[in-house]
Amino acid sequence: DKRYVYVVLYHMELRLGKNPLKILDENPARFFKVYRDIFGEVSLNILMKLISDVLKSEYGVKVNEFEVYDLLVNKKLESIKIGNSEILYTKKLSTS
Repeated sequence: DKRYVYVVLYHMELRLGKNPLKILDENPARFFKVYRDIFGEVSLNILMKLISDVLKSEYGVKVNEFEVYDLLVNKKLESIKIGNSEILYTKKLSTS
């Protein structure tokens, strides 16, 4: 039900003072902290699972829900545009 998304975005914008999707891009750690403060840890885990599923199905980025926070907060997700398509990929992580 899309109404849930609008409710979430409404409450996030009230707390953040601006578009929550912009905050997710600019400062993912702040986005996730506010989301957890409003909706709780269980809801945050569900959101991480949803993001993981979208990254897998839409972009072919294979990450689990436990890696999503690190991936976004530490800016390990890159994108390139080819024509009208955007391709997401993870940065190569150092092993040191």
